Amino acid sequence: MKTTDWPEVMKEVTFVFNSTKNSSTILSPHEIMYGVSLRSPQSVTLSDTGAYVSPEDHVDEFQATRPGIYRRVWDNNSQARRKSKQYYDRARVTPQDRKVQVGDKVMVSFGEGNPA
Repeated sequence: MKTTDWPEVMKEVTFVFNSTKNSSTILSPHEIMYGVSLRSPQSVTLSDTGAYVSPEDHVDEFQATRPGIYRRVWDNNSQARRKSKQYYDRARVTPQDRKVQVGDKVMVSFGEGNPA
């Protein structure tokens, strides 16, 4: 695929992004926004038509379940942040762990990663 092909594949890329579960929220963006998973064309078969739900019934059900969806997102995201912090803290060296002696050469940084 050439970089100039992006306009031609943008619908497919957007569909994949919106239907893919996020590792932090454990839900896809579409599930968070609309309360249901996106179904790919491959997942829809003639024998699996599903029951018809009127738009009004879907809105009522979604309004009832939306707080629960947002709570799940919040809880899952909080858990992912805790895991990320634990992973970061495992490799982090605290100032107490550093053994700097008088006369040691040290690098001093004054913001934005630029050494003095």
